[in-house]
Amino acid sequence: MSLPALRLVARTPPGPWEDMPPNKHTGLPMVPRRWQAEALPLIGDALRRGERPVVVACTGAGKAVLLAEVVRLMAWTCGPSEVVVVSAPTVALVRQLAEDLTARCGRVGLYYGGAKQLGARVVVVCNASAPRLVAELAAAGRTVRLWLADEAHKTETEGMRVAIDGAAPRHLLGFTATPFRSTGCTHLQLFSTVAYRYLMDRAISEGVLVPYDPINSIEGGEIDAVCLDLIRSHGHGPGVVGATTITDAIAYAAYLTERGVPAAAIHSGTPDAERAALVEALRAGQLRCLVHVALLIEGVDFPWLAWLCLRRPIGSMLALIQQLGRVLRSYPDKRRAVVLDPHDLLGTFGLSAPENIGAAEEAIADELEAPPREDREGGPPKPPPEAVAVSEATQWARRAMLALVFAGALPDIEVRGSVWRSLEPSEKQAQSLARMHKAWGRYLPESLQAPVRALVRGGLHVQRGAVSDVLSILFAVAHQAPAGGWEARRTWRGPTWPPEMQVPEAPAWMR
Repeated sequence: MSLPALRLVARTPPGPWEDMPPNKHTGLPMVPRRWQAEALPLIGDALRRGERPVVVACTGAGKAVLLAEVVRLMAWTCGPSEVVVVSAPTVALVRQLAEDLTARCGRVGLYYGGAKQLGARVVVVCNASAPRLVAELAAAGRTVRLWLADEAHKTETEGMRVAIDGAAPRHLLGFTATPFRSTGCTHLQLFSTVAYRYLMDRAISEGVLVPYDPINSIEGGEIDAVCLDLIRSHGHGPGVVGATTITDAIAYAAYLTERGVPAAAIHSGTPDAERAALVEALRAGQLRCLVHVALLIEGVDFPWLAWLCLRRPIGSMLALIQQLGRVLRSYPDKRRAVVLDPHDLLGTFGLSAPENIGAAEEAIADELEAPPREDREGGPPKPPPEAVAVSEATQWARRAMLALVFAGALPDIEVRGSVWRSLEPSEKQAQSLARMHKAWGRYLPESLQAPVRALVRGGLHVQRGAVSDVLSILFAVAHQAPAGGWEARRTWRGPTWPPEMQVPEAPAWMR
């Protein structure tokens, strides 16, 4: 889709940027993703109606591209005394946004403690400096045509509410990767509706994010040793490892390095220049991983990350989804990502399938997890608790189900998102599984028949959610079967399975 086509999408139906002078900065050529092209006219229409919309797009979806296009189109219609203000919660995000916007819109101004640039048509401001910016704009006789709040969930502060109310922008728009309820934004005081929602399950199905392989520990045990084994076996390419505190991050980075896995700690006390050097060393392969405390919460863009180790137990489903989104970003030659999950967080939260992640994003409340505490005091490091043991059968069932999901062979059926995913196996589940296998097991592809038969007949050597995974596989057959019962299936040989479907190898006892 070309840039002119994107302009056409933006002008149908007409939005607040409908009069576009031809002599304005045209920006660089871009090809929008499908969701970006869908969202752009809906944003314009909501603003034209006088609403204060929010765009919710999962981490890694490319919301900065859409944000820049909205700013470019709105800046075209600014009068001589008007300005577009883009706010972000941190100076690092301000700088990142300014770089993106400059490439698309021409020169932009920055406004925070170390920069006071008011002359541009677009000004990017740090949230903490927003009240001062509003006062200076008013003194200069400039009015705000659009206020665009990136990380819109961070506007729930007195300073931001006062600043935006004082600016009295003609249009107000929010962008966030933090999911909100479908009923709207009633819990966000400054915004009135969700204009567009793009969740992680759809992003994976459309190739915006890459598929993932969840890897657990079979035996559990001491967390540092378990993570080391997982990294050695599955952590190929650049990755990141979670830590509980700064002292823990430093200690575990040294632990890995001493055992042949080059690693370095990165945290809020790391100077900017050193931080940039560490990230580049990771990207270039000089380091195998970075051990962090809060690196993946928000505002970072490392699409080349190949794997993530969830060594620090995360108590918030939202924070877990945010971290997943960081490693699932697409990148040239990146086919999938690996999620090392020693505490079985995906299983605990019922997020071992992408549609469950999407459902969780819909249902999640707006409270963010408090930023991880970075212990600056001395003393011994505080490692996470021991790793959780997840059986071979459970891991195989999850990965086999995901293989069907990512190949497009698993229909959107209720069992995948049901409460069964969060429960330990029961006799009722065993009976349901036996009935489903009797009816449909013979139609499974050969690579699935023996492992599924072993799970059904082997006394359910599986754990939380795995029965749901195996039922999902069997439902994939039932969904495609001809109607009319066994007589109609007398000559049916079973579904046509996608050739790209790659079923994981089962343990020896399941073959």
